[in-house]
Amino acid sequence: MNTMIHKIYKLFNLTLLTLSCNFFIPINSIATSLIESDKILSASYFQQNSLRGFNVESNPKLTENDYADLAQSGAKLVRIQITIKKCQDCTYYVISPIDFDMAKKVIKYGNKYGFHVIIAVGTSDGGNQSEYWQDSNLWNSIAQNWRAIALAFKNEQGVAGYDLINEPVPHQLGISSNYIWTNLANQLIETIRTIDPEHAIIVEVAPWDLPSSFSDFKPLPYKNLVYSVHMYDPHELTHQTLENIKNTTIYPGIVNGVLWNKAKLSAALEPVRRFSRTYNVPIYVGEFSCIRFAQKQSASRYIKDLIDIFDKEGWSWTYHQYRGWTGWDAEVDSENQYITLHSSTAPIFMLLKQYFYQDGSPHKIITHPLNESKLKFNPS
Repeated sequence: MNTMIHKIYKLFNLTLLTLSCNFFIPINSIATSLIESDKILSASYFQQNSLRGFNVESNPKLTENDYADLAQSGAKLVRIQITIKKCQDCTYYVISPIDFDMAKKVIKYGNKYGFHVIIAVGTSDGGNQSEYWQDSNLWNSIAQNWRAIALAFKNEQGVAGYDLINEPVPHQLGISSNYIWTNLANQLIETIRTIDPEHAIIVEVAPWDLPSSFSDFKPLPYKNLVYSVHMYDPHELTHQTLENIKNTTIYPGIVNGVLWNKAKLSAALEPVRRFSRTYNVPIYVGEFSCIRFAQKQSASRYIKDLIDIFDKEGWSWTYHQYRGWTGWDAEVDSENQYITLHSSTAPIFMLLKQYFYQDGSPHKIITHPLNESKLKFNPS
């Protein structure tokens, strides 16, 4: 990496991440109105209420109108991801400025239109390619990034929680994935709590936040936590055409000699259910979906069966995804992968709206201006 680029990365790291100087972010437009709440949501809210909504990828092309449309669908919850990136020769991560700016905008739109926002962090070398599992400097860098995020949003009522790491996948041989992940998660939680004692923290489970990963996981020794699961089982159905998977699986149907139907989906989620009931902790399904290329309305049937299970358990959820890649996009009205036209009457979108509006009153909004203020990055 050339010297100039390295200096730029270092400068950004010092100002945004280590916070060695005062750094101000004007928030004249962070919110012009508030969703109906006079305090920050806690983990207990997730346990008492089923929050429902969408994942939204970091796409600067999405405008305020897109988020107004999202709110009009009845969604109350949006999960976004801030990516932290590492240059080839660096020993630290830096926050993507595009993602950070997007987070501020989405929170502003949530305050205006009536939905809460979950902020998740992912690394540019994500999944089983992540370098940080064996590098204490990178662990500390992730913690410093979370410190910056917590400083920026600790007073935001529109933030529903902080999702520590998207789909953690430790890969040291001979060591339990969850043992390694727990050590890092503890460090991240303690870093956040020095800045923000109020917002819920969302903990995914290693590896990959799979339902089966809950089998040997124990709750962390902190209050105000929500535990998250991602549900894409079986991959032969939900990811067909990807990862060299043939476009032949239907739902309900046989996958690898096993009948996958609603009962089997429920059985696959049993480790999550048992964990929740044993430890009396809230569950949030951070991602679930089925690729729209699945034939014979398989995607709609799969998604409906999953949501019925989630709702029976009282789990909050965010569908993957809203106005992103067309393979997951709920508004694309075709099982043909080459047809990508959007429609407000697409079957999956209509299905989701039915669940969003189940209570008959998806949003109650109080509108009043915030006091003019600034978010201040302050290391003390």
